[in-house]
Amino acid sequence: MSSSLTLVTMKKIVPVAIAIIYNKKTNKYLMTQRKEIDRDDVDYGHCWNFPGGGIQWGEDPKVALTREINEELNVEINILTLIPRIFSPIRNNWHGLLICYLCEMKDIDAPIVLNHESMDHGWFSLEEIKKLKTLPLAYDVAIEAERCARGGSRTLTTCVTRF
Repeated sequence: MSSSLTLVTMKKIVPVAIAIIYNKKTNKYLMTQRKEIDRDDVDYGHCWNFPGGGIQWGEDPKVALTREINEELNVEINILTLIPRIFSPIRNNWHGLLICYLCEMKDIDAPIVLNHESMDHGWFSLEEIKKLKTLPLAYDVAIEAERCARGGSRTLTTCVTRF
């Protein structure tokens, strides 16, 4: 009897806390440009996106967000409000549940120091974000953030999208 090895690709759902960091004086949002760091996600290297990261087992999403922003940008944030829409992108073998928060930097003049995951950062208006090469759903997230920044809808919705 011969034995064969079957490679099984694990599909996983990953909860992710995302910071939409808003500068109300300039009406712009902070975004980072990804490096090519994930061989399973090569189509999305060098894309712009909002900073954030995975929520660890037993971790409060706000605590995860504060930790991730400190790791990725070396800045402190104030979390202003939960954006009332759960984004659920699916690509390759990854399925994210994006929990997004409208935030502001505690010190808007603090220097941003990027970690190994990003190669650049910038502040962009909603119209500028629309023109950038971004990760899927980044513009949709920005629209929801803009609604929250303007005191808009507070009804929770979800959006599942396959890429």
